[in-house]
Amino acid sequence: MDLAIEFLKLLTPVLLLIITVLLAVIGYFGRQKIGDFTTAVAELKTELKEGIRENEDKIVSLEKDFYKHQARLPHLFITKDEHVRHMTIVEKKIDELRHSTEQNMGLLNSDIKLLLHEMSKRPSNDEA
Repeated sequence: MDLAIEFLKLLTPVLLLIITVLLAVIGYFGRQKIGDFTTAVAELKTELKEGIRENEDKIVSLEKDFYKHQARLPHLFITKDEHVRHMTIVEKKIDELRHSTEQNMGLLNSDIKLLLHEMSKRPSNDEA
């Protein structure tokens, strides 16, 4: 038993030295990995910020285009409404012209019939 205690007394400092060295190695390489991770996170943040800025610029440009289009819409709708109104007026005038032409043709037809009737009642110059 004394031998085991003596062996443990000798082994304890060696084990502590090995554990200390292992912890130092783990700490050294772990710190490098943590540093690499921190650098990667910082680069990712920078890329995200740049992407966000680019997206904001695109959004502003899109908003400007949308507002320009929105400003033109009333003009386009007014133009369409005016076109419909003008076409309605033209169609009404065509209908009025057709109606008056039909009336005038009816009057001309009745006048021609009356003249033909009167001419048929007159004695011709050959008979006289």
